[in-house]
Amino acid sequence: MNQYNNEKIFIIILNWNGLEDTIACIDSLQQSKYKNFKIVLIENGSNDNSANVLKIMYPEIHVIENKQNLGFCEGNNQGIEYSICNGADFVWLLNNDTIVLQDTLNLLVENAKSSPKIGMISPVIRYNDQKEKIQYGGCFIDRKRFLLNYPKKNEEFEYDYTSGENVILWGTALLIRVQVLRDIGLLNSEFFAYWEDVDICLRAIEKGYLNIVCTNAVVYHKRKLLPNKKEVPKKGMFYYLFERNYLLLVKSHSKNLIKRFKNILRGIAICSSHLKNCPQKYRYDSILGIWHGLNGNGGYPNEKKNVPKSFVFIIKIFSHIYPLFLINVLLLDIKMILIHIKKILTKEK
Repeated sequence: MNQYNNEKIFIIILNWNGLEDTIACIDSLQQSKYKNFKIVLIENGSNDNSANVLKIMYPEIHVIENKQNLGFCEGNNQGIEYSICNGADFVWLLNNDTIVLQDTLNLLVENAKSSPKIGMISPVIRYNDQKEKIQYGGCFIDRKRFLLNYPKKNEEFEYDYTSGENVILWGTALLIRVQVLRDIGLLNSEFFAYWEDVDICLRAIEKGYLNIVCTNAVVYHKRKLLPNKKEVPKKGMFYYLFERNYLLLVKSHSKNLIKRFKNILRGIAICSSHLKNCPQKYRYDSILGIWHGLNGNGGYPNEKKNVPKSFVFIIKIFSHIYPLFLINVLLLDIKMILIHIKKILTKEK
């Protein structure tokens, strides 16, 4: 028996109208070499009878049923609380649209147990339809500016991106030591979905834990594709939550007034710069997200269209004039100014 098989792992899977994917995910988990795990399924308000089907197919899994979609954070928190109460050593947050290899969990636990400083660990995430292509192979955060940095060539696993002190892991397949959750708390439900993984990684870093990528462990992640093989476009809710939650993140991790002021300015600029790449029909959703993020409206998405017209006008104008460059000039951030000038000159060539 593997020496790490005594660690009790609870695998938390959220299902929301994704029965076919969830079945494939569970079937792949059942082929794992690591055996000391229990699956906790969060049925997050599906309308396709998923819960009853899954209970019949997998009587050994524990199912928690919600009448409505509580979001990624609150749904996973339900599973985490159940897992801790039932003696979990680790919880593994796993997207239902992933396929797990036989040795993935074994490798994750083995690496996690190599040091008590390792609080969270992720496998490499590859596209299920292009298995040679990496979707996530590590990243780190510039904690001064709240900017995520990814390797230019995602096939190369570098220390700063995979094992450095500021590594940020994705929530797609996130193994978390239960002691970390006792020290820092659960996922922040104010985020509902998106950026919650960055938030919990930052909280772990602030407590002295390391987040690492296990570069020899892999999961395959599905993506929804159109007949022409392009990804299904994001909807308005994505753009709303992405901008809102980024600003909530910036505000919550800026500990003093001066840093908060600078980071909020930079955050507004970053969110505004996204607007030009946002489909026209969803630009108001993005601006609404910026407005609600500034006003601290977290939790379940607020659909009230209460953005002042003057704010909409300012953000639209701001989005066309290199907003992040202008803010960095205002903040006298020489490093970022030089980076922007290089990008602009390269683009012009």
